[in-house]
Parts: sequence; C-alpha cells; structure tokens
Amino acid sequence: MNTGFAIPQVFPDGTIDLDEIRNIALKAEALGFDDLWTQEQVVGSSNSLEPLSLLSYLAAITDRIGCGCLSLEKCSLFNPGDGLAASGPGPHRLSAE
Repeated sequence: MNTGFAIPQVFPDGTIDLDEIRNIALKAEALGFDDLWTQEQVVGSSNSLEPLSLLSYLAAITDRIGCGCLSLEKCSLFNPGDGLAASGPGPHRLSAE
C-alpha cells in the first residue's frame, strides 16, 4: 500500500513559507512516504500556491518521493480565481526573488 502526504499550499497572509514546505517534504521523504500531494482549488478563492509550480519545486528538492495533484475534476492545473497565482508566476514566487 502506498502512503501519501498533502503539502501545505494555502497561505492566508499571502507569504509563502518555503522553509516549511521544504522541511515537510524532506521529512515526509525521510519517513518513507511514497507521494506528496497538492490540490487544485476548484471552489472559492484563497491565497493558494498553484499545483504545477509547487509540484515542480517538490520534484527539484526531493530524491525519490512521487508527486501528484488531486482534483475533483480534470486536473487542468489552472484556476482563474486563484488570487496568489494571479500575483505572478509560481516558480518566480517559489524562488523567493
């Protein structure tokens, strides 16, 4: 049986905590979890990091753990109501530049 772990991607104050994301991802990998999961925001709007950028970041910082996106519909990895994503491209925000 595979075990997965949901990565934080909602930041109510709009500030992405890369240390928290990195620490959780690396700890989940060290504990033997098989997958890290994101989700697409399909209802409402919040300061949520869009899944494709977050999955790219997770793939870059981990060695063996799998990554995936949970969606209630097709995982289009795009939500026009995503306020944080609208503020700039995800990889730029993740790079902390």
